[in-house]
Amino acid sequence: MSASLDKGVRVLKEVIDAPIASYFSSCVHCGLCAEACLFYTETGDPKYTPIHKLEPMRRLYEQEYTLIGRLKKVLGLSKPVTDAELGEWQELVYNSCTLCGRCSLVCPVGNDIVYMVRKFREGMAVSGHPPHGLHRQPDGGHDACGQGADETCGRGDRYFHSARCGRG
Repeated sequence: MSASLDKGVRVLKEVIDAPIASYFSSCVHCGLCAEACLFYTETGDPKYTPIHKLEPMRRLYEQEYTLIGRLKKVLGLSKPVTDAELGEWQELVYNSCTLCGRCSLVCPVGNDIVYMVRKFREGMAVSGHPPHGLHRQPDGGHDACGQGADETCGRGDRYFHSARCGRG
């Protein structure tokens, strides 16, 4: 396991708090969130269903925090989350979710899917899979504008200059 993947998996384990555990446990896979998602309704592709976008985090939750999941992991019946898989999931997590909240509003059991996507994005960023423009450089600079963390751009934004100041 690479250092970034190890760190990302550790962060994903940390962000799986009581609400997320209850959301995964209570999901009845009814599909109402899919019908509310603009990406799914426009494409009809099942990979764009909101709950599917969280599959690596759900699998990690199952493997680490449920008895059945732990047994599957020990017996080799459940595949581990890999660095390559997180790279493939980047497009689904960042580019096919606007965090509009429609999926959370229609969920019959009250799961806050937007909260889950936000937490998954945290783990993705730490594991080295954020979208271009949000990736921090090791020296504290930024991909797009090269400004240091303590410097501000013309618009006063200290963290994500590229999208707002045009220095990208």
